[in-house]
Amino acid sequence: MSKTDKKNQHYIPKFYLRNFSYKGNGKQIGIFILKNQFYYKNTKLKTQGSKNFFYGTDGVLEDKLSEVEGVLATGIKNSIENKWTPTKESEEHIDLLIFVALTHLRNPVAINNSINNMELLREKLLEIHPDTDVDKMAPKISHEEALDQSMASLGYTIENMLDLEYKLLINKTSTPFIASDFPVVKLNQFLESRNWKHGKTGYGNMGLQIYIPINDTTAYFLYDPAIYKVGFKKNNYLNLTENSDIDKLNMAQILNCHETIFFNERISKHYIEMLYSNSVGFQKANTETIGVHGLVESERNEKSNLLILGNTDVEIKLQINGIKILPNAKFIKLGSKVAQLRTRPSQLMDEKYAKAEQ
Repeated sequence: MSKTDKKNQHYIPKFYLRNFSYKGNGKQIGIFILKNQFYYKNTKLKTQGSKNFFYGTDGVLEDKLSEVEGVLATGIKNSIENKWTPTKESEEHIDLLIFVALTHLRNPVAINNSINNMELLREKLLEIHPDTDVDKMAPKISHEEALDQSMASLGYTIENMLDLEYKLLINKTSTPFIASDFPVVKLNQFLESRNWKHGKTGYGNMGLQIYIPINDTTAYFLYDPAIYKVGFKKNNYLNLTENSDIDKLNMAQILNCHETIFFNERISKHYIEMLYSNSVGFQKANTETIGVHGLVESERNEKSNLLILGNTDVEIKLQINGIKILPNAKFIKLGSKVAQLRTRPSQLMDEKYAKAEQ
């Protein structure tokens, strides 16, 4: 198999990064590296959001993704320039969901979560049962296998988001939106307000919110319409006029970030350092977790262990002007299951299990 010449492979598309470029030049971008709090106002854009041979050496997946990105870039440009959002269940709507899902599933964070969660599982199995054949029960997975598994879930992830509503957030303040090397931020005001102890931001979860900035003044916001009211019903956008609201959304980017924050010339070193300092008191998102839960089998009254793999969520008690939890949602009773699913994702899950049993 031939080796591709495209060594520098982007997991964050260049067309996306250009929307945050230095003075709109498309060639340079501001960065803040969390590890050492390094700020640089205009580094080379083409080397950001990428890794050598991230998709392999044959170039097949890299080429396919490049084709898809051309389509996605057109829709995003239209949203930025014309406050455009696609019609529900149209081809353009599917493109929007592909953009969200791909930006997440192809990211090193998602790939590393899969690999690290498997390691956590292996360690916990040996801790509980030292004689366990972990290579059989929980075999190690490589980067390539984790990437394949993640990309294979693209269709199912999109199906889970089809019932979400979506609007544009239009930043009318003097504080720009920032982005990161993992810009798809999943939140859940509803379950966080209910002190839910398990995962809150799976794509099928009740109360899910997804925030992804597409330039310094525009962002996509997807949300569960059974739980939230966002702006006025007749508008496909919500104007944000409070700097404090932008600070909260930018804080969410920092907590969700893998290594690097991206921004244009409007973000000062003082602002990003202040934002980072304020974020330190909050839980970092996307850290792998494993929980052990005792179950009782009713017939024999024996206890067995249920191991639940997951990742930490962005939890900042988000309160944004114009985004409200519906009054009726406050009376929803949460079930006993670990995942509190919306109606459509619950049906998809039942169908998936039914097929697996056939």
